[in-house]
Amino acid sequence: MSPSSNELIFFVNGRKVTESNVDPEVTLLTFLRRNLGLTGTKSACGGGGCGACTVMLSRHDPASGKPRHFSVTACLVPLCSLHGAAVTTVEGVGSIRTRVHPVQERVAKSHGTQCGFCTPGMVMSLYTLLRNHPQPTEEQLLEALAGNLCRCTGYRPILESGRTFCSASGSCGQRAAGQCGLDQPGDDSWPAGNSGLPAPMCSELFTTAEFQPLDPTQEPIFPPELARMAESPERHTLTFRGDRVTWVSPGTLQELLGLRAQHPNAPLVLGNTALGEWTPPRAPGATPDAEGRHGPSLGWLPGPQGPGAVRNSRPGSRLKGCRTAIRPAPPHPLSPRGPKAQADPSPDRQEAQAQELEALCLGWGAGCPAEELQSSGRLCQIRRLGGDAFALHCCPIRLSPESRGSRGQQRARALEDPPSCRRCGPPLHLGGPAPALAAGIPWGPYVAPSSRACPAGVPSSTPSPGLTIGAGCSLAQVQDIMAKSISELPEQKTRTLRALSKALHSLAGQQIRNLASLGGHVVSRHSYSDLNPVLAVGRAALNLRSEGGARLVPLDEHFLAGEAKAGLQPGEIVESVHIPHTRQREFVFGFRQAQARQNAVPHVSAGMRVLFKEGTDTIEDLSIAYGGVGTTTVMAPRSCQQLLGRPWTEVTLDEACRLVLGEVAMPGSAPGGRVEFRRTLLVSFLFRFYLQVLHELKMCWLPRPLSDSCWCPHLPDRFLSALEDFPVTVPRGVQTYQSVDPQQPSRDPVGRPVMHLSGLKHATGEAVFCDDLPRVDRELCMALVTSSRPHAKILSVDPSEALRLPEVVSVITAEDIPGTNGAEDDRLLAVDEVLCVGQIICAVVAETDMQAKRAAAEVRVTYEDLQPSIFSIQDAIMHSSFLCPEKKLERGSVAEAFGEVDHVVEGEVHVGGQEHFYMETQRVLVVPKAEDQELDIFVSTQDPAHVQKTVSSTLNVPLNRVTCHVKRVGGGFGGKVGRPASLGAIAALGAVKTGRPVRLILDREEDMLITGGRHPLFGKYKVGFRSSGRIKALDIECYINGGCTLDHSEVVTEFLLLKLENAYKIRNLRLRARACRTNLPSNTAFRGFGFPQGALVTESCITAMAAKCGLPPEKVREKNMYRAVDKAVYQQAFSPEPLALCWAECLARADLQARREQIDAFNQQSRWRKRGIAAVPMKFSVGFAASSYHQAAALVHVYTDGSVLVTHGGNELGQGIHTKMLQVASRELQIPMSRLHIQETCTATVPNTVATAASIGADVNGRAVQNACQTLLKRLEPIIKKNPEGIWEDWIDAAFEQRISLSATGYFRGYKAFMDWEKGEGDPFPYYVFGAACSEVEIDCLTGAHRKLRTDIVMDAGCSLNPAIDVGQVEGAFLQGAGLYTSEELHYSPGGALLSRGPNEYKIPTVADIPEEFNVTLLPSSPSQTQLTIYSSKGLGESGMFLGSSVFFAIGDAVAAVRRDRDLAEDFTVRSPATPEWVRMACVDRFTEMIPRDDPGTFKPWSVPIA
Repeated sequence: MSPSSNELIFFVNGRKVTESNVDPEVTLLTFLRRNLGLTGTKSACGGGGCGACTVMLSRHDPASGKPRHFSVTACLVPLCSLHGAAVTTVEGVGSIRTRVHPVQERVAKSHGTQCGFCTPGMVMSLYTLLRNHPQPTEEQLLEALAGNLCRCTGYRPILESGRTFCSASGSCGQRAAGQCGLDQPGDDSWPAGNSGLPAPMCSELFTTAEFQPLDPTQEPIFPPELARMAESPERHTLTFRGDRVTWVSPGTLQELLGLRAQHPNAPLVLGNTALGEWTPPRAPGATPDAEGRHGPSLGWLPGPQGPGAVRNSRPGSRLKGCRTAIRPAPPHPLSPRGPKAQADPSPDRQEAQAQELEALCLGWGAGCPAEELQSSGRLCQIRRLGGDAFALHCCPIRLSPESRGSRGQQRARALEDPPSCRRCGPPLHLGGPAPALAAGIPWGPYVAPSSRACPAGVPSSTPSPGLTIGAGCSLAQVQDIMAKSISELPEQKTRTLRALSKALHSLAGQQIRNLASLGGHVVSRHSYSDLNPVLAVGRAALNLRSEGGARLVPLDEHFLAGEAKAGLQPGEIVESVHIPHTRQREFVFGFRQAQARQNAVPHVSAGMRVLFKEGTDTIEDLSIAYGGVGTTTVMAPRSCQQLLGRPWTEVTLDEACRLVLGEVAMPGSAPGGRVEFRRTLLVSFLFRFYLQVLHELKMCWLPRPLSDSCWCPHLPDRFLSALEDFPVTVPRGVQTYQSVDPQQPSRDPVGRPVMHLSGLKHATGEAVFCDDLPRVDRELCMALVTSSRPHAKILSVDPSEALRLPEVVSVITAEDIPGTNGAEDDRLLAVDEVLCVGQIICAVVAETDMQAKRAAAEVRVTYEDLQPSIFSIQDAIMHSSFLCPEKKLERGSVAEAFGEVDHVVEGEVHVGGQEHFYMETQRVLVVPKAEDQELDIFVSTQDPAHVQKTVSSTLNVPLNRVTCHVKRVGGGFGGKVGRPASLGAIAALGAVKTGRPVRLILDREEDMLITGGRHPLFGKYKVGFRSSGRIKALDIECYINGGCTLDHSEVVTEFLLLKLENAYKIRNLRLRARACRTNLPSNTAFRGFGFPQGALVTESCITAMAAKCGLPPEKVREKNMYRAVDKAVYQQAFSPEPLALCWAECLARADLQARREQIDAFNQQSRWRKRGIAAVPMKFSVGFAASSYHQAAALVHVYTDGSVLVTHGGNELGQGIHTKMLQVASRELQIPMSRLHIQETCTATVPNTVATAASIGADVNGRAVQNACQTLLKRLEPIIKKNPEGIWEDWIDAAFEQRISLSATGYFRGYKAFMDWEKGEGDPFPYYVFGAACSEVEIDCLTGAHRKLRTDIVMDAGCSLNPAIDVGQVEGAFLQGAGLYTSEELHYSPGGALLSRGPNEYKIPTVADIPEEFNVTLLPSSPSQTQLTIYSSKGLGESGMFLGSSVFFAIGDAVAAVRRDRDLAEDFTVRSPATPEWVRMACVDRFTEMIPRDDPGTFKPWSVPIA
């Protein structure tokens, strides 16, 4: 028996941490932020899906004598699992106070940071990569960053910073020739060539010569004490007891087996990537509720891409994992009762069982990277609380074996050639140590290529020759093991390994693969598994062990179906997974299709294997398995049996498709939706498998031709494109901008690519965000109680159970509001009625966030459902449910013009919504002061004045008692204009009622549920035109889904109409729009403010016209563009000269005509891959349509030492406004930027500010700062004239002595803007931004996937204040727009609940989604540029969003090529986003036609459309 200990020892940033009595529910992320104050590690999603909390874990490997380093997401790592580990956070890498590490420096100076919230995670992923590979390849670079999300930058500069470390073989192919864009000197000009640009251009955004070199020898050493601990033969059993959970890490395998026998219901926690809940199947006859739920049942939902999270679906629960539509939970492999296990109907008996079981966690020491293997004989709920901690209800037991890497690795070497005395195989290989977390587990990372692994017990079969891998090996370690085996073994033996290796490459991100284990992934039997289908068809088997001995279980359809006899028995654990070698005539392939190319759960995955009789194409054995189509991996044994003895022909393929569709059935109501798409993928993958095998047969194996009956005796070259997946590559490209005037003084920073003011602080984690502020004395935490019904009357709210919980202080309801409870139709806290799922009803304040969330779950709300519940735009139109009157613009005589045209085309456009997905969720800290009802509010908002006003009216106190502070915001995109005011007011209520500070932090799922996003749109158009492509008449009608309250919907409707004509002069034009009232959370402001949705309708109309005329779309666009000084449809005059320049330059740089010819040639040669190209112009109006919203103020102080403090009314959202303001002040005061400082935005310093939005923040605040600086300089003029040779400090000293004020306010009255909607005319915008983009894509017709081959953007930037920031804004907006139009898809249940609530279900673009060639040009200024703005610059924050539609239309162009090939009619119904589902189903072929289709009225769908 190992000695027992309750002392946890690990190191953080080189300092020893010793903790006793550790709470097993605490994660590493919580401990770092709250206990150690290391707030550089950010909390963003709480599920390991975004990478913001990435840290490096290191463990000593005694086998090699060296430490091993791994990136992990701290939100998933239990603190108890860290014994013997060294943790490195971003603070431990470098600091601006001491020394900045090269990786931090390069990320910052390469302009790879904007809002900066994701930057510490990016830095840690890169740092870990460099610790393992000081000169990584580009492939390794992409793999390292695949698990990190960024919403601001577009990733390109982050990758470029990483590429500066890459080896020469993996870097830019032009580098050797001295032509790499990164190395071009800044003074060199790009020749204008044929483009005709009027000014010299530059492409240098940073200089690599400035970077300090990377010296691996200077990295911190691994703590010697931990190395000695790892080498020590003594093993301790670690025990940690919390209030509800006990964690035990047994020191030996025998102890683990004993504990498993003693506590068969205990979950075995390894990597913790699938932490969640398990419940037995519901009892027969259980009645589902209105949301399709069966009482308080819990079920599986997709988790962190691959080894996912299982989350709470309890009705009414306000905990993080709340869901209304879930996948049914499969019988768990560790359940002793098998698939027919039922929940004990007696609550008293369940309680008795809970009391009988102690909460015991066996942590595989220190969290060996693997998923937990859960078991439960009763209801047990493991809930995520606050994203940082976990609540374990009913006290299930957790088992986590201790990790000791050395012995396992020493055994692994011995087991490669086991001695004859070890006939029964390796004694201790139960799950190997994840290199990321475990320096060594008694099991070890077992790798045994021998077949002599006969179990000590009675085996079910004798394993065939192959590779045996310890079940505890992390998936990252499995990748390395397989790569080594593939390189050493003959190709014919490694086909299963190759299929698995391919699947692992796209499974989750690097951080998750470093945590998740092979055994955990297999035994959890997730529906969406990438590996289980391949393992199942590859004849894999599981070696199981218990106190009673060992046995072998095949990983077949019986095991996957959860049959009791085929799975784990009570007390058993998985030792290893055995993967047989493939035989000479045996072929194995794996397939997957997901919403995104990387880090995404597959819609469908598949594994397929065939064995042929020698010398023939006759099937001897066949196996097919699918993931994503049932509650677990589904096999098709009956279909395979009927195909034995058949030749490998088209006839056999058709029969296989028919059989599989009959055997692998999905109901129309299947969780996850997309049923017809998933059915199509079943047979599409079969076809790909058929082609892959046919290709292999022809290339390698058969000595004679195939039989005459073969469908394709010579596989056509046109079919070869179906054989390969799209590659993922680091993007190339050039960023071009106007060079500064050679006469400009070097100290003048305007027009230069200056690094973001907070760039280095972002990269070192020292930039402070709202939740990074230290805890305030007596601070309370708040959690919200929200509605679970879409439209209901509130009968009662009972907080009594919540108030009985310990540490709960109060419940805040509408009755506590002394002032105004919001607006009449938009209450802060619901009173009598709820209008949507997610509406806030009340709030709970408690001592900790965990207790607040637990208490919020106990507040009982009783409802009475009301009718109707309206979710879609079509339903709103039918019920005449609108938020505001119709808006209309009209020019010419539309009806008359339709009678004079050659053609008329009508069509519909459906545009889905979009989630802001700012990396920093909504958060606020309210600190009441001791007197005069004063409050300090620290909030993440774009509009602190609006927060101030809302809090003032809610509390019924004057505005001068409420001070709002905004240091920086971790992304906003319009989502932090209105909603922070409501949340700030609710938090302020709690602070006033309790007299204590209150902190309110929304977790990711709660944020997405409550806050709303971009308005979904339904548009109809009717266009009349000549055969030449000239538009004569256009009538467009748009409806947007505004949600349940007005919010910004009326203004969005107005802006949509004002921008709808885009770049086109249409003489007879009618535009109408309305905002629909539905029972969804209110949609709100979003980057582009209606333009990205509305302009898509206009451009879809142009595309349909071009198809009808038989003309290229770009020709039709060009023919209808504004050409000379003219008036917009609302009669505002403007010059389209920059539009023409952008369009011509874009087409010239893209070489559109030549590439279209190349694309046509490619498409003729490729049957299953098609390419498309599209170019779109843009006329974007900047600003608000009201003069009062364009005013701004600033305050500039000069101190006696010459330093300057600048304050203004803009908020730093990542767009670099503070950097630009210091550039302006530097130019005006003629002093270096180093003498200038910006502290924060504060309503007590600059009052009555306007929201930082509409792309005018730098414009108006820059003018205010300029005004203040000019006032100061005017005061200093006499002193300067008297001492012209003096320096700045001398002048300031003299001014002080002469009693001249060194403080000045600056003010800008704003631009004149107005709009008369009665007349339909006005001057609503100060100026326009023009641009154009051309994108080329390639689609996979069998799966619907696409790759972005190239994008060229030309943007009218005026005289850019900071080209690096402006290029970043354009690139980030473009990729966010590409996400809107291709991958970001929101799903709502039939009950109105948002189903896409986190990075696992909602896919924003990743590093794999950047165009492979990405060129951005900022058009140089011209004499006609506007003089209104600061130094003739232009605001570029929003305009680039719509340019992402060039990808959408390029996909449409490729789909049109498919449909032309197959003689299909044009379809003018456009749906955005162009997801893989939409693309695949639009590419109609024999496989889409053969699938069964359900009558929509016969089932309840998983999700419902809302646009």
